[in-house]
Amino acid sequence: MFVVSENQKLEWSDLFSTNTFPSSARNPRLFPNIPQPLRDNLDTYCLELKKVCITIIKHVEKALKVEPNEMLEVFDDINQTMRMNYYPPCPQPENVIGLNPHSDAAALTILLQANDVEGLQIKKDGQLIPIKPLINAFVINVGDTLEILTNGIYRSIEHRATVNS
Repeated sequence: MFVVSENQKLEWSDLFSTNTFPSSARNPRLFPNIPQPLRDNLDTYCLELKKVCITIIKHVEKALKVEPNEMLEVFDDINQTMRMNYYPPCPQPENVIGLNPHSDAAALTILLQANDVEGLQIKKDGQLIPIKPLINAFVINVGDTLEILTNGIYRSIEHRATVNS
C-alpha cells in the first residue's frame, strides 16, 4: 500500500487471490501446489459462479431490451478471479480499515460472506451503509465494466470493508 501520511488508515486484512478462468490464466507455479481436493472444489464452484454471471448478464440484456447475447458476446472468454479476504480481529480497529473505499473494475463481483460478522459497507446517497450478512446468499456488486457497457444504467457501487475487535 502506498502510505501518504502517518494519519492514513492502513488495510487490516489477509487475502488469497488466484485467476480461475480461463484455465490458461492460472498461475502455473501456484495452482498445481494447491491441494487436489481444494482445486477440484474451486473448479466446481467457479464453474457454477460463471453460470450465475451469465444468467445475470442475460437478465440485464432483457431488462435493457438489447438483442439476446449482444452483451454476453463481450464476455465470450470470461475472465474470473477468486479472492478470499480474511479480516482478523483487530485490537485497535479505529486505526485501520479492512479495505479502502473502491469500486470493482470487473463487470460483476459475486460476494459470499462466510460468517455473520458485519464489515461490508456500500455507498448509497453519499452515505456508507452496512450490509448485513445473509446466510446462504450472495451479494452481487455491479462493477465498472458493466456500468460502461450499460451507459450508466447499472451503476458501479463504491464499497469498503471495515474491521472490529
